[in-house]
Order: sequence, then structure tokens, then C-alpha cells
Amino acid sequence: MGLAVTPDCVRIYAEELTIPGELDLTIIIVSHNTRQKTLDCIHSVRNLTFSTCYEIIVVDNASADGSVDAIRGTFPGIKVIECTKNLGFATANNIAEVHACGRKLLLLNPDTVIVGQAVDELYSFALANPVSRMWGGCSIRPDGSLDWSCRDRMTLWNVFCFAIGLGFLFNHPREHREWKRDSVRHVDVLDGSFLLIDRDLWQRLEGFDPSFFMYGEDEDLCLRAQRLGARPTFTPAATIVHYGASSEQSELEKRIKLMAGRLQ
Repeated sequence: MGLAVTPDCVRIYAEELTIPGELDLTIIIVSHNTRQKTLDCIHSVRNLTFSTCYEIIVVDNASADGSVDAIRGTFPGIKVIECTKNLGFATANNIAEVHACGRKLLLLNPDTVIVGQAVDELYSFALANPVSRMWGGCSIRPDGSLDWSCRDRMTLWNVFCFAIGLGFLFNHPREHREWKRDSVRHVDVLDGSFLLIDRDLWQRLEGFDPSFFMYGEDEDLCLRAQRLGARPTFTPAATIVHYGASSEQSELEKRIKLMAGRLQ
């Protein structure tokens, strides 16, 4: 199911080579025309991660805004994978995993910045709760309101409510809607913008299903992982700010892609 080889449309830049399995964590960032936000995201990780031994891999999906040159010029030590065409979120993460050296993988959106020591906190939480196999933290919007850090599995009712604009009212059970993301909880789906997973579990799952281009692949991954005994777990101890949909041309385009992913 997953992509185990690097396609011809990819160029890899890596000035620091690491032995596979030597690091605690590989942070994977997939970018598409988000140059400044990607730089800000990496800066936040670099400035606020102290106790976790990690590497960063950026996969750039054919950006036209000079992202690759900017990232390589600002952070010459990290791995940059340049795709000459947009391969989508799922396939880009699958490619990155092949070149990762961490024992765990953290998927992090380029339009996020971490708050406090979010990477250290999430990694420590994972070590303290190893049976979960997948972990996620709290995501907030720039105005401080809650973002969708996690959610229930999709149903036909969920899709219908989303399509007619009533998803906020009816898309989740009442108890889930009223939960303020202030406690540890097992959940159906962790959002792919800030998702930590054991690498051996990722490999057993063969990563994301590449038939998903963007949206829906995180839900598919979480549900397949649960069939193998994983218990995706949310913690409020690790927080990111998520600006959201930075690579989309319009809100309508985003909603169309979301609907396609959820139906799939």
C-alpha cells in the first residue's frame, strides 16, 4: 500500500548523515508554497526542543515560492526532499519515512509553530504511554480558540452534516463537542498536523494509503492502526498553533478537498 521507493521526480539534499535508528525522533514537514511559515515552523522546533534527539526532514511538493532554496539556506543541516511535482500529503510523508533515522515519526504541518516544549512534551508522553503507539497534542488557532486536534471516525451522518454546513452542531457526540481538550483521552482519529507514531507501526501499516492525495489519510491511518491494537491518545500537555489551509487557493477549494477525502 505505502510507497517504498523514491520516484524519479524527487531530489534529496542531506548535508548531515545519520545512522538509521540512532535518533529518538524524525520530524516530517511537508510543504507546498508555504516558505515563510515553513521557516517559522522549523525555527520554533529548533528554539524550543531541548531533551529529544531529533532530525527534521522537509518534503517540498513542487513549491513555486523559493521554499527549497530558503530552507536550505537557513537550515543547511536538515534533510530537504524536493519534489518536482506535487505528490500530495500522503505520498510525501511515505517518501520521507524511507529516509528517516528516528525510532518515532512526528508529522508536523508547515503552517504550525510549537508552543513551549511541545515536541519534548509529546515525546515524553509517548514514552510514558507506550501501549498507545500513536499520540497527538492540542492544536489551537492563532486567536487562541481550539482547532480540531482529534475527532471521531467518519460516518455518512458526519459527511452529510459537513456538506450542509452543520458539522459543528451535529458532527460529533455531545460529550465530545463539550470536551475542552483539557484531559488525556483515547480518541478515534488524531489530526495529521501534529501526529506522533512508532515507526515500526508505521512500517507495518505501510504508511499512508497513497490513494489519498490530501485530507482523510490521517483518519484511514488511525483506523487501520487500531485494528493492529494501537490506541490513538490525545494529551493537552503538548500544544501547537495551527494557522491552517496555508497552501490552499481558496476556502471553497479546501472544502471540496475535505469532502473528497472524507467520502473516500
